[in-house]
Amino acid sequence: MTKQTETTNHEIDIDAVSKKVKGFISGINDSFFDGILFIKRYFIVVIALILVGGGYGFYTDKNSNLYQHSIIVTPNFGSVDYLYEQVKGLNGKVIQGDKKFLNEIGISEGQYVAKIEIEPIVDIYNFINEENGLNIISTENVKYFTFRQISDKRDMTEVLEEQATAKNYKNHVITITTSQQADKKTFVQPVLDYLNSSSYFKEIQTEAVKNLDIKIAENDSMVKQSNEILSHMSQNNGHGSNTVLLNEKTGLNDILVIKDQLIRQQAANKVKRIDYSSIIKESASMLNVKKISILSGKMKFIYPLVLLGLFFAIMSFRKYYTKQMNKRNAIVQD
Repeated sequence: MTKQTETTNHEIDIDAVSKKVKGFISGINDSFFDGILFIKRYFIVVIALILVGGGYGFYTDKNSNLYQHSIIVTPNFGSVDYLYEQVKGLNGKVIQGDKKFLNEIGISEGQYVAKIEIEPIVDIYNFINEENGLNIISTENVKYFTFRQISDKRDMTEVLEEQATAKNYKNHVITITTSQQADKKTFVQPVLDYLNSSSYFKEIQTEAVKNLDIKIAENDSMVKQSNEILSHMSQNNGHGSNTVLLNEKTGLNDILVIKDQLIRQQAANKVKRIDYSSIIKESASMLNVKKISILSGKMKFIYPLVLLGLFFAIMSFRKYYTKQMNKRNAIVQD
């Protein structure tokens, strides 16, 4: 008896599930057919919305292009904080739409500037090995400080990219975003000229260049003296030949080491002399790189879908409102 009851209940459950599935499929079929009737009823409106949305989306795709102009720069004479603050201030003027200020610094088409940003080019090896420009921090101290921070925080990426560390990298990239293509003199050069206009850093630049020129001249003189000493020792060696016996003349080893160091310093100083030609030295630039996003070139499809979605939502709400009002009117009449 119990077994027969269980079998009957099982058959009832299967029948109930079957009816629900059929009802669900029927509901989907009805909804689909209602959609066809809806489109048929408002066919002209649907086509109009697709054409309007597609046309506006095509126009937006064509005229909403953004272009990035990247400038790699080296801040000299301890001007890295100055550089970051100036770029931050410039971006503030762009956000405010201060065309008068932008025009004063040479950006005559400031309305096309969307954003000005700066970020460091992370180069930890150059950061550790490079001698500080003002000779305040030694290489060993920088190494110790950097790796001590990495060790303490146990997160190398965090240390390398945090603002306090990032500002001390040699090279930084300024990115200017505009809504139209541009040549260098339109946006890039005015920004560089503005960044190099500080009277304070110009004075530091003048003195730094003088000191560097003196150092180069003195190193040239010392290299010349080293050559004369080496020539003299070579002429007076006990073998009467030009071969220098390094193992027998320990002083000569020191001279050769010093000469090698001087030559290396001269090479670095002459490169530094090029960098010192500007407070914020441009090393490279890349213009008119089109900025691509997920929605780039897709607005011609997105706007029609948005308009159709709004239309369907409005009509659905209208249908719901009418249905509820009819229900309430029927209750009142009863």
